[in-house]
Amino acid sequence: MRYAAFRAVALAAALTALVLAAVACGGGGDGSTTSGGTTAASTTTTPASNDANLIGWAKPDGGQHTVCYFGGVANNTYAQSQIDGARAAAKQLDVNLKVTTNQFNPQEEVSQLQSALAQRSCDGIVVWAVDPNIACPLLRGAQGRYGIPVVIVTFPICGDDAYTDGTTGFSGSQSKARIQQQADFAFSLLDGGGEVGVIQAPAEFGVTAAAKAAYDAAAQGNPDVKIVDTQYASLTGTSVPKQVTSMLLAHPDLRLILTPADSYIPLIVSALRARGLKPGEVKIVGFGGSRATLDLIKQGWVQGDVALYPFSEVAQGVDMLVAALQGAQAPTVNGFDDSNPAVVGGTANVTQDNVGSFKPEW
Repeated sequence: MRYAAFRAVALAAALTALVLAAVACGGGGDGSTTSGGTTAASTTTTPASNDANLIGWAKPDGGQHTVCYFGGVANNTYAQSQIDGARAAAKQLDVNLKVTTNQFNPQEEVSQLQSALAQRSCDGIVVWAVDPNIACPLLRGAQGRYGIPVVIVTFPICGDDAYTDGTTGFSGSQSKARIQQQADFAFSLLDGGGEVGVIQAPAEFGVTAAAKAAYDAAAQGNPDVKIVDTQYASLTGTSVPKQVTSMLLAHPDLRLILTPADSYIPLIVSALRARGLKPGEVKIVGFGGSRATLDLIKQGWVQGDVALYPFSEVAQGVDMLVAALQGAQAPTVNGFDDSNPAVVGGTANVTQDNVGSFKPEW
């Protein structure tokens, strides 16, 4: 979608470092709540001053509303970048912000959401649904049942491509189309075909099922390419080196490793190094646009990636939600095409030829 009209209106090195603590972070107002209740400073470098990459749907709120953001554990760099985006947007729009995190536990997240809705402790909710199917019934009915608008960020819920009926809108860069873009690009690298291994994210994540569907579709369109091994990695990524080693031993002619989780890529590279392989001998294509992955593209270990925007997808989700609370016009789908201010390097696949044009958000 395009933004000109609206402007006028106004899966890992980081994951292996995961600790079971939740970070309490404040926004433009009176602080936040978390599942763990502990506090820590942000460790993620995020974009400096629009500061929130807002589109301009909402106006400064004067502290009239409280926005609640629900997301993953804050010691994960992708999730922390999202929290930073919520904080930056809340500060810029002058709204109160409460942040609630979970240990990437979908049942815990649904319980947290149910409590917030029943207590009506939020004027509006922005949420990254860990499991988009488990969260679906509650979130798509929240506005009708409780009168509380909900914006979904990162990945769609209820099996939808983007917007879900009954919610206020969707703001996310992890669309099914972007995952298909990754798959098609990856398989295009295999002239003459070859064997492919997949390191998947945990099964409950929305991106996991979408990635499987995209990879299978790409393989069907390339009969000389065969997915010979799919491994589901642990949340922390500690399983990845062993899984990659096993994959290489079982399939010595493997030409490509594909993953929908950039957090695993440094560990994939580590496993290749340990086997004595050199950059490019087994190609790697990721999904995420992390700083670590872009560095590995420059070194030749990773042949391609799709950039994602965790900071901006949440910041702009807050913008969308506050606009709804103010009765202002905003779209129901906030996609990340070339007109979005966060998309510095364009929506093309990230390769060695253009990696310098991209600005990682995590």
